[in-house]
Amino acid sequence: MGKHTSELLSTLSSSSSRVQNFIINEILDPRLSTPRSAKMAGDIAFIAVIAFACLRPRPKARPTMKLVSQEFLHIKSPIAIPLHEISLIELKNHEMFMSDENHK
Repeated sequence: MGKHTSELLSTLSSSSSRVQNFIINEILDPRLSTPRSAKMAGDIAFIAVIAFACLRPRPKARPTMKLVSQEFLHIKSPIAIPLHEISLIELKNHEMFMSDENHK
């Protein structure tokens, strides 16, 4: 994986099997410490899900800023899966945290 954000975005927009194998840890800044709790790992995964929703190709399919801010206000349950086991394609395609009203 390249170090530049545009490389990540172009890679994610492709449907190659290479993308399916990326793990969320591979895009996190390696200078940051590993999340110490399931809540912290869940927060990171949640932010990634929202980020992918904001990058949808069709602008009308993207969440509004109001919806994003409401999502941040809701209390999220910790996830049971460690970050090193969550692939980017799972986060991109599976809206595991966002409310149903986002998917209209």
